[in-house]
Amino acid sequence: MYFVQTAWAGQHGDLIKHFLHATYAAAGMTNGKPAETAAMMSDMTKIPLAVYQHMPRPYNSTKSDPGLLQPLIDMAAKYKYISSGFSAQDIFIAS
Repeated sequence: MYFVQTAWAGQHGDLIKHFLHATYAAAGMTNGKPAETAAMMSDMTKIPLAVYQHMPRPYNSTKSDPGLLQPLIDMAAKYKYISSGFSAQDIFIAS
């Protein structure tokens, strides 16, 4: 999850959409080709390749889903970690 200020997002919508597209495309590639991307991921994470090749790979998200965040917002409001609840949809930018 990434966060930006509302004013910045309003001025850079195209840049955000390009970033989301590239991020989700990369996630799709690493999800679909774990053997082929192990060396790259090892290099990026600094986890030794021999370890990376034998560990379970996490599934990377290929889309935004406000529904996954809504329960966290609701619980935070219920237990007064935030002053009031809100719709997760209100803080997402569609790709």
